[in-house]
Amino acid sequence: MFIDARLPLRFGKPQDRTPGEAVLTDGPNPGHPPSARFDGTTPAAHPTDCTCCNPRTAAALSLASLFHDRARTPGPAFKSVLAVVTPEGETAIREALTTDPVVSARYRLA
Repeated sequence: MFIDARLPLRFGKPQDRTPGEAVLTDGPNPGHPPSARFDGTTPAAHPTDCTCCNPRTAAALSLASLFHDRARTPGPAFKSVLAVVTPEGETAIREALTTDPVVSARYRLA
């Protein structure tokens, strides 16, 4: 029997958010935690030549931040992620899900 323990990620609008769902956006921060925002100018936490981060994208780094917040924050953990993004943001997230080994180990498309 196979159980996929990765967190489901889906695309939608802010009003589509369900209880227990984090929000990832490339627009204005939606204001309801847990949430994360990314853009193409977000700097990496490590130097640009760091082998563990290079070439991680802003979307991948934001998903990593959400995952870390989930592990470190007391209280109930979110069970899924709603991505409220532009078409470009959706492309960036889909790319991170398929090319970033850490993102693909933690998240899956719902």
